[in-house]
Amino acid sequence: MDRVFLGTDTDALNSAADRILGSHQERSGNSRKPSGAGPFDLRHLVVVVPGRRVVRRLRRLLVELARRQARGLIPPRITTPGHLEQTVAPPTDPMATPLEERIAWLQALRSSAPHILATIGLEPEMLKAPVLLPLVNLLSRLCSDLRRDGITLGAAAELAASQDPQAALRLRAVENIEAKRSANLQRLGVTDSGTFSAPPISEDLQVILIGVLELPARMRQWLDQHCQAQAWIDADAGAADLYDEFGCPIPEQWESRPCPQFNDPIFSDDPRSLTAALIDRIHQHSSIKSVDEVTIGLVDEKLSPWLVEGFRRSQIPLHIAAG
Repeated sequence: MDRVFLGTDTDALNSAADRILGSHQERSGNSRKPSGAGPFDLRHLVVVVPGRRVVRRLRRLLVELARRQARGLIPPRITTPGHLEQTVAPPTDPMATPLEERIAWLQALRSSAPHILATIGLEPEMLKAPVLLPLVNLLSRLCSDLRRDGITLGAAAELAASQDPQAALRLRAVENIEAKRSANLQRLGVTDSGTFSAPPISEDLQVILIGVLELPARMRQWLDQHCQAQAWIDADAGAADLYDEFGCPIPEQWESRPCPQFNDPIFSDDPRSLTAALIDRIHQHSSIKSVDEVTIGLVDEKLSPWLVEGFRRSQIPLHIAAG
């Protein structure tokens, strides 16, 4: 996979939008088309960005850049890593919804033998307790993460056997329950996500990864096998050793880098005070012309409701970037 470094002199998304329209001109073989020479046709591209907010911003930028050149726009498909499979390689059967997934796990647990349940710490009388739904979410996430990395529960159990035999037994028990869950989904006529087992929707599919921080192993294998793909990285070429071939940061390479110094930090005792302090800081900053220039990173997602409600009451638009 080719890597493209967008640099740090300009906003990475603006730079990416310019390059995307430039790729159309290179593909059409004419980089000097006059204004009004027809729309930018980007249907051959699939652009993968970190979250839904970035999807919206990139789409707006492409429309604005095309408008400035008095050209129309047939946009690319812009998606996030979590929705890439259904965009480029949808399976024959529809993908299971989160509700169908939970129901299939609940049915699988309730139909499992007592000794299987006991291995993972469940007694039969617990099958109707509220504790079951968090367990379902935990098992679903475990199996989904393994599936996306191309690892089966059986393989995980074999790896764990030499170091932690009890953990291996628990994984074998989960494997048994998961087989029942899969059978339940098959009876519903739906399938799992994250398998990337279908061929691409188009033979000339081109995929651009922009600022993506993490890609599961199964997705990487599929992209290598089926697509012309590029990773566009919001950094200078001098930082090439900090990113892998898919443009994702290499954690070990970042551990020794100095932490940036923060000017004028904000200290608070509780989420309410923190929200008020952030709003006050934004109002005081004369250099902030638009809230789009402000990015708030959260280590603890439990702070999110406080920020959303506080900013809403202050009539400051706030977009959650998750997705």
